[in-house]
Amino acid sequence: SVQHANAGDDAVVVLDHTPFYAESGGQAGDSGDLRNGTARFLVEMADYIRSLDPNHPVVYRDAEDHFVPTITRALQDAPRARPWFVYGMNIYQPHKIARVLSQGPAAKMGVALMLSEYGPAGVHGLRRDRAYVEMWETLRQFPDTVLGGCAYTWSQDGPEPLDLLFGLTGPNGQPNDRTLLALSEAFDREDAKAP
Repeated sequence: SVQHANAGDDAVVVLDHTPFYAESGGQAGDSGDLRNGTARFLVEMADYIRSLDPNHPVVYRDAEDHFVPTITRALQDAPRARPWFVYGMNIYQPHKIARVLSQGPAAKMGVALMLSEYGPAGVHGLRRDRAYVEMWETLRQFPDTVLGGCAYTWSQDGPEPLDLLFGLTGPNGQPNDRTLLALSEAFDREDAKAP
């Protein structure tokens, strides 16, 4: 059996439950489309939220890019200009960030991207500050598609176990290492270049 078919492919779908009435007793069966209702709902909800607040972007935040094909199809099924629609995702692999930003969700979806969380997994100690700054500098190389990013995470005192690894400050609010200062310096350098 095949789990996926592309547009234009001939395929047969076998369901254990269906709202469609099958052809029977001379009566024509129902016809219709099988689509991801959740993705369609998300796009409709984004449009609705935008109609209520036209002065701000609407961010769809997805921790992974697993739903990119589904959301992309839902956006294509309801075509209209959505320059205010922003896709938010997380990335924790410094060595993959350039490829993800150039070929990942923003490129596939044709919408602006925001890294709702970024941090260098597996990088600790003296290299950590440089890895965070390199990730920031890489995401800033894509100004046409990437709006910015949020370093993960502010405090080691957060609710998730990974906060202990990624936290930039301790429970007392003091920096754990040089990473927070290095990011601040990177932001200041960029601000100084601005016209």
